[in-house]
Amino acid sequence: MNPTEYEKNVLITESNDFSAIKGRIDDRMIRLLHAGLGLSSELAELTDAYASPKNVNIDWVNIAEESADLLWYCAVAINALGFNHDEVSSLESEASEPLVQKHSTLCLKAALLAAVCATGEYNDLLKKHLFYGRELNVEKMKRVLQALCLAVSRLCFISGTTIGEARQTNINKLKARYGEKFTEAAALNRDLETERKILEDGVK
Repeated sequence: MNPTEYEKNVLITESNDFSAIKGRIDDRMIRLLHAGLGLSSELAELTDAYASPKNVNIDWVNIAEESADLLWYCAVAINALGFNHDEVSSLESEASEPLVQKHSTLCLKAALLAAVCATGEYNDLLKKHLFYGRELNVEKMKRVLQALCLAVSRLCFISGTTIGEARQTNINKLKARYGEKFTEAAALNRDLETERKILEDGVK
């Protein structure tokens, strides 16, 4: 089957009852979609920081930054779902288990894959709700976010910081970028030198 024929057949089974889909998109769902898209894009940046052929040496400061950016989107999802953040993050203490080693590429790969799997599962739950009409499995969302927070905690430990320090560094960076409120202009015009200094101060 050639690509054009395949595309025609794909469109037969595409979920395209857009009125039903739009009916499932409320303010909470927009926030959950924002978190899902953000998690995916940050994972792409994190993977690039680790696996890009142009990176001869791993920039652990950048690994810590992208890991903390994942936390930002986790926090949005946790809040949108009305979960207790301390409860969802309760597995964080397991990040520094004996087998998890600082600046280990093997450990980094394992933690990254765990974060990829959790993010994929998160987005799969949203997809099945929006496009298949399945009820959103909120309890499963909680378990997925717990797994994601644990993976990110390990990423932070491996990169040379802790998840608590990574949260603080992330907020320091965002305050330098936005002040007290998000604006599109500030998002597009960043002081990268100042942000890098903040990030370097957050990694030991």
